[in-house]
Amino acid sequence: MDNQQQGEELNQLARLLFGRAANHWYLSILIETVAGIIGIIMSFFVSANDDIRLLFALIGVVLFIYAYYLNISYEKKYNLAETMRRQSVFTEGLGWQITKTQFSIWKNRAGAKILKLFKFKVRDEDYYATQESPGPKKLLEMTIESCFYTRNLYCKLKKILFIGTVTSFALLLALIIISSFSSIPSQFHFILVYLAYLIFPLILSIDLTKWTFRLYEMNYSLEKIEEDLEKLEKDSDLNESKVMRLVSEYNCIVANGIPIHDQFFKYCHGYIDELWKSR
Repeated sequence: MDNQQQGEELNQLARLLFGRAANHWYLSILIETVAGIIGIIMSFFVSANDDIRLLFALIGVVLFIYAYYLNISYEKKYNLAETMRRQSVFTEGLGWQITKTQFSIWKNRAGAKILKLFKFKVRDEDYYATQESPGPKKLLEMTIESCFYTRNLYCKLKKILFIGTVTSFALLLALIIISSFSSIPSQFHFILVYLAYLIFPLILSIDLTKWTFRLYEMNYSLEKIEEDLEKLEKDSDLNESKVMRLVSEYNCIVANGIPIHDQFFKYCHGYIDELWKSR
């Protein structure tokens, strides 16, 4: 197997692993939300049978434990996928060799499910637009394309998270304002205030605000890196060290990024692909 084929295969394995990691991350958030909602609902059923309340409490604990496990699994898979992705880029872009032992170790760590999926999901032949031979120029063009797609995906995602953040805090604020109306009966006033008190920790645990601000910062950083990569593309004295500096900066950003779900990627791919072709 030559370096090019090794790089392509490792890249596809990393992409499949990213997909599995993203599934675990989004599922953990969904389960945490469901467990939180169950807790809120049961808080209002004071007169409920003790056995029923205990049952729902146990369900909530099990859900939170499972969500925690999924989050740990996500971090493990995401970090491994990111390591594999970086090596695949250097192998494809610069022709760096991967030893048979290391390639075998990565396959083993990817897991049987990913390897089974790998047999049926081959990477598109035109995954990267560049036609350059391995070297600084090819690595540069590959990174520009990756940066372009990542930036646009994050741009789309940050809008969704922003809407979710504003909506959740608007709901919380609406409950507080409505509860302050003198025309509201005292029993409903208590219910609204209590509901706001219970919803606020749930909003904080989902932490949409943190991810929204992080995506704004990352998008800004990706814009700057993409601009620097374009300037470097015109450099007549292009060499590996100049390219590697910017590639390393890009890798640092995406290593701390937010996982992109496969369905979201498919939804945005056509639009971003048109932007890339008309770039």
